[in-house]
Amino acid sequence: MADWGINSEMITLNEDCWLVINGVPAGYSDSDGAPTTGCSAAQCPYANAIENLVKTDEAHRIYPVISLFALAPGTTEASGHIAPAGHDHAPLFWEEVADFFKGDPYVIFSARAGTDLGLRITTRLAVLVAARRVLRHQLG
Repeated sequence: MADWGINSEMITLNEDCWLVINGVPAGYSDSDGAPTTGCSAAQCPYANAIENLVKTDEAHRIYPVISLFALAPGTTEASGHIAPAGHDHAPLFWEEVADFFKGDPYVIFSARAGTDLGLRITTRLAVLVAARRVLRHQLG
């Protein structure tokens, strides 16, 4: 990708897999709670795979752009993209993802709502502020 002049890659995440909810096997996450940076593939396979993608991108001077793509309200399985993001799981998802990558200055978070508010954020505080902004926009 770097040979093609690409300088960023969108890495789309599934909230059910990250949060281990709505029927996702418990083996996808650390049994002690939210995944932590550097967790092993045995401890939290999903977060570990995402972390490996991020490290690979950065090793090739490509900015990783983390985006919530597969989401769904309540107990509905997140099997694809629906807009806008719901208030059921998105705030916790973004809080955990921001905490996981808080020490990595190259990770970019892309939070979208409805018609794409264009929120590009790079800090944990900004993630939480953006999540509130998204919810306020949705809840009117």
